[in-house]
Amino acid sequence: MSSWGSTYKMRKIEALKSVKSINGLADLLGFKASALGYILFKLPDAQKYNSFTIPKRSGGRRSISAPVPRLMLLQKKISTLLNDCLAEIEGKLSSPAHGFKLGRSIFTNAAHHRGRRYVLNLDLKDFFPSIHFGRIAGYFEKSRDFGLDPKIARILANVLCHKSSLPQGSPSSPVVSNLLARMLDIHLAKLAKRNRLTYTRYADDLTFSTNLNVFPEAVAKRVSEHVWQLGPELISTIGSCGFSINDLKTRMLYRSSRQEVTGLVVNDKVSVPVEYRRWARAAVARLVKTGAYFKPTPKGFIGPQPATPDAGSLDHLEGCLSHIYNAHRFQRSQAALGRALHHAPDELNSDEHVYRRFLFYTKFYVPEKPVIVCEGETDSIYIAAAISAMGGYYPDLIDAKLKPGEQNRFNVRFFKHSSIAGRLLELNGGTDALKNFCRIYVDQTKKFKGGLLSQPTIVIVDNDKAGRDVVNYAKGIAKNQGLPAIKGLNYVFTRPNLYVVSIQSPANAPDCVIEDLFPAHLLNTKLGGKVLTLSNQKVGDNEYGKMYFAKHVVPHADPKDFSGFSQLLDTLVEVIADFSSRVQVQPATKKA
Repeated sequence: MSSWGSTYKMRKIEALKSVKSINGLADLLGFKASALGYILFKLPDAQKYNSFTIPKRSGGRRSISAPVPRLMLLQKKISTLLNDCLAEIEGKLSSPAHGFKLGRSIFTNAAHHRGRRYVLNLDLKDFFPSIHFGRIAGYFEKSRDFGLDPKIARILANVLCHKSSLPQGSPSSPVVSNLLARMLDIHLAKLAKRNRLTYTRYADDLTFSTNLNVFPEAVAKRVSEHVWQLGPELISTIGSCGFSINDLKTRMLYRSSRQEVTGLVVNDKVSVPVEYRRWARAAVARLVKTGAYFKPTPKGFIGPQPATPDAGSLDHLEGCLSHIYNAHRFQRSQAALGRALHHAPDELNSDEHVYRRFLFYTKFYVPEKPVIVCEGETDSIYIAAAISAMGGYYPDLIDAKLKPGEQNRFNVRFFKHSSIAGRLLELNGGTDALKNFCRIYVDQTKKFKGGLLSQPTIVIVDNDKAGRDVVNYAKGIAKNQGLPAIKGLNYVFTRPNLYVVSIQSPANAPDCVIEDLFPAHLLNTKLGGKVLTLSNQKVGDNEYGKMYFAKHVVPHADPKDFSGFSQLLDTLVEVIADFSSRVQVQPATKKA
């Protein structure tokens, strides 16, 4: 068997090989032939992409060419097909490529080089631009793995290229680059194995490492104390595969100094550089104190800010914090290998506390819209559907002119539960989590000074024993804050902007959960002979659960089936108006 399982039956590749016409290619992609023809022959090249630049961390600007929506959809379909083909080519054996691959990342790439005596980093010059139209068409037509009809190969190359080369910003460029670089990986992996080296590639970043006392000269040779010369075999191998080396980014790193691979420190464990973490911590501290922070300097995260520093966006800072969080999560996953239990420690580390502070500040303290926090995901689906169905009566909650699915349709934002929210915000679902959220949020916001409060955060609970416990807890907080108790309201306000809303039964029943707001005939809907269960326990063989109800029954309900939500929606409008009366409404700072 040849390398990476090429003798396996390749269903996707065989299907692609059998295509002989544009109609056949469109059918395989699940794309209209007329739409494919329009993109190929009628849409002007100047109208296919939107080009712009973004700053590089090392300085300078990176050119991005983002395809227009119809071309992006086509490229996404091609990307899915080619990723399936690549998986068939590689089979069960592991590839040294870690970029743009499911289950792989900069962390898995760096982990291969942890704790080594030598780490050699190389960078391929003009990686995407060097993969041009001729190379792509030739690869699909003549490579052993594909061998496509020449016309189909040229059609693919036409769709995949911009200005005759692979564009950065296209959803199909990553998989195409991995396909074209596969032969490079095969040859360099063989070179590494012969010389007892470990080799990996992340996009255009190549790394070799070893614990040998002397680094193999076939790959790199020391010419003076800290000057290294790449070996002729390495240079010729890279050149013969159609790539070239960016000499300015070649670095040999020793165990006695800091070793980095794809921006991660690998001397001991895979971690984020300490300067990066310190900068993120300082940025969050400044943000919650002043409502703004400064972007890092082009040289990185070390040194003084320029005389006129640029204000940073929340998206950028959140990306930095997420990167640090993912590094810790990767460390935990590595430590858990071989253990029976795979769980995070109960206590948050210092970096996670910083990320928590940022999330509380941006998502709940200065949100762009009122935020609704429910016990679980299904509650948010119900309420969103009710607002959509009755939007004409609630202009404060929805822009009725926009269609379902359009951005900014809702004038409120529904908090989405996630693993990060579960760990950092302790929002794991259920009323106990909401009670704990109220406690932590009030405590966190005592330290917030920056930003302008303009929107409320609204916690919604069922009117049952557990829900009333959350309401009473919020009343206790309000009392401690010296806020007067007001009877007859379906909500409780606590500083700075937190409300707890209790669902009320349309029939004034003593206990009410959110599903009670639906009419009986909707709750009695049978799906495939199965009936709805509202139990949080395991669903029986003849039952379906709340999530299935939310996704398959609620979307098809008649607008009048949401009339039971009127009182809840009235309360939401009342809460938003109440908070507006408490503060001077100004836009929350998202970019400073």
